[in-house]
Amino acid sequence: MAGSFWCVVEDDRQGNPKKVMAEVLGEASRLASEMGAQAEAVWLTDKATEAGIAQLGQWGAKRVLLLENPAFAPYRGEVWAPVLAELCQKESPQAVFGAVTARQREVMARLAARLGAGLSADSTAFALEDGKLIATRPIYAGKLLSKMTWVKTPWLATLRPNVFKPADSQAGATGSVDRPAATLPAAAMSLVERREEAATGLPELAEAEIVVSGGRGLKGPENFVILEELAKVYGAKGLAYLIRDEESGELRSPIAKFLSDEEIDALAIRPGETLLFAAGGWADTSKVLGPLRLHLGQELGLVDEEAFSFLWVTDFPMFEWDDEEERWGAVHHPFTRPTDGESSRAS
Repeated sequence: MAGSFWCVVEDDRQGNPKKVMAEVLGEASRLASEMGAQAEAVWLTDKATEAGIAQLGQWGAKRVLLLENPAFAPYRGEVWAPVLAELCQKESPQAVFGAVTARQREVMARLAARLGAGLSADSTAFALEDGKLIATRPIYAGKLLSKMTWVKTPWLATLRPNVFKPADSQAGATGSVDRPAATLPAAAMSLVERREEAATGLPELAEAEIVVSGGRGLKGPENFVILEELAKVYGAKGLAYLIRDEESGELRSPIAKFLSDEEIDALAIRPGETLLFAAGGWADTSKVLGPLRLHLGQELGLVDEEAFSFLWVTDFPMFEWDDEEERWGAVHHPFTRPTDGESSRAS
């Protein structure tokens, strides 16, 4: 539809859109609504599942342009770009958004060249001013933020993952599905060998909320098990962080977009400070933050090995609630006894 905001679908090669599409569609829907337009998904794939199509509708796509052909897999830019360019010339969208992924970085650049349109790569924010779209993107390896706009439509941009607020999945929401005809050019390259990455059960690097990295200080690959265990503490248990940049004062965090200004102000994070916190019950969050506190103390040299600091803890719990068995159970340590008023729990 003319004037709509298109979102080029990034899928998992198994017929389902990746979760980054919730962010792309969410931002496209926000901007489109300000202009009285709608967000639409453009999906080039060799196979699409009904569940995948439904998911795009639940994320806000009012229309799905589905181009399903074996020639679209494996991805080849010289095949995808002409098809997208032909569709743009037929339909005249206002904007075309893609995620910052390996193949969409390439195809969006190819599309911009074919259409003679501008491209905001690795965008981190958008705003509409007097009918024009203003994009914010990092330059000089992220040391500066640059604002740009477009001379002509369509506005082309790639969106950095884990930056934009994802669309809420609206159960029951659907989008119409069109299957436009397109001229597929011959591929300039042929597939010789295909190798699939071994399944690890972990999210892809680009979609991970938290990344724990290691360097030469780990000495060898055999020590990366330390990072694996640390990643389990960080990610699997629900650790979150907020960092206040010491120079710019900017708040950096994948969850900052979910917090209101009042909530951020209440945290009172000063420049140069990092706040780590976990979500969940008392026992679960203690299991996350306790080991993390000890780890950071050692890594940052905050532990005085010469000091002896005694701690006296009173009222150790004798029983704790077991959610799985739905009953009270003994904590099993020797420093307990029933306190006044609590003996009834033992009955």
